[in-house]
Amino acid sequence: MFVLCKGLKLLKGPLKQLNKLHFNHISKMVAKVESTLEQHQTILHNDRDNTHLLTCDKQFRVDIVNLKFAKKMLYA
Repeated sequence: MFVLCKGLKLLKGPLKQLNKLHFNHISKMVAKVESTLEQHQTILHNDRDNTHLLTCDKQFRVDIVNLKFAKKMLYA
């Protein structure tokens, strides 16, 4: 039991840092990525043949889905 408690105490610090790094202000991160996607889609609408813009659009969509899922899991 002592070994388990000691191991969990050693994990506490790195897990707090991970949480702070990736999930701190997650609502603001979602709003920022949504805003960036909207701006990007406006540019893409004007230049539909640009493959780089299409690739970036797909990546923004993946980022938004992942952030929204993380936000949902955090607040659930």
